[in-house]
Amino acid sequence: MNVDEWLAGTANPKAGVIAAIREILLDDERIDEAIKYRAPAFLHDGRIIAYFHHASKATASLIFPDGGRLDGHRILGDGSNKQRTARFATIDDVVDAHDELLAVIEDWFCVVA
Repeated sequence: MNVDEWLAGTANPKAGVIAAIREILLDDERIDEAIKYRAPAFLHDGRIIAYFHHASKATASLIFPDGGRLDGHRILGDGSNKQRTARFATIDDVVDAHDELLAVIEDWFCVVA
């Protein structure tokens, strides 16, 4: 299953929010996508940058497995020592966080990749 099929078939109430985030991330030519952990994920050279928590219904929860290495980004909430999660309840949240989301991705390429 590809991400388009997942979005078309999901009952997740945040599918529109996920699609908005997807559009932003896939503007970066370095990023690919796939289904991982039963939801859309974003990758670079096969390494996961971030993935959505498939069961999250209140927010589109974008998990950064290496988020603990990405300091100073307000959209990355608390998490374990290693991972951090960015949560978006509405498309307006995505629009408001657009620039910071891009900054997180750029930081990922500088620090983690």
